[in-house]
Amino acid sequence: GSTRPAIAQGQSTGTVQGHIVDLRTRRPISFAMITAMITAMITAIYADVNYRPGVRWHTSVSWQFYNGQPLTLYNFGFTTLPNGDLHFFALHSAFRAERYPAYHRMDVRVNRHFDLGRGRLSTYAHVINVYNRKNLRKFDLDTRNSEGKHLPDGRGGFIYPRDDKTWLGLVPAVGISWEF
Repeated sequence: GSTRPAIAQGQSTGTVQGHIVDLRTRRPISFAMITAMITAMITAIYADVNYRPGVRWHTSVSWQFYNGQPLTLYNFGFTTLPNGDLHFFALHSAFRAERYPAYHRMDVRVNRHFDLGRGRLSTYAHVINVYNRKNLRKFDLDTRNSEGKHLPDGRGGFIYPRDDKTWLGLVPAVGISWEF
């Protein structure tokens, strides 16, 4: 369940103070928790500009931005087993204390309409992510590189390769539709 804060009034040494209270537990919520809740809110901005130079043409440019989603980073620790094998285990940072990078992209679209005796034919050219931004979708850490080998860091530990997965970059599309 989610924490639903509410404002409650309390008496303390003759002065009135405001407290934010969790309605389920009736306990005060700390400033750090309030900050974390506000920071975790998703910010989205979407802008769309349309231009119709005539009845047959329609152009549009859109831009979207999302702040980074909360993220729990991790690394690995390891121990050497009695048989000499290495055992790796995840070491997590503070829960959702970090954020993914912001996501943003710009799309452009041009439509051309043709009125036919038996309906309307529309064609379009659309480019998604025109500036080809590599927006991070997720990442994985591994204990081995792409050749399956451990990478010593020179200090008695290991380097853990990171494998970033991104959303699609620049995507061109063309299409046609017929309304009748």
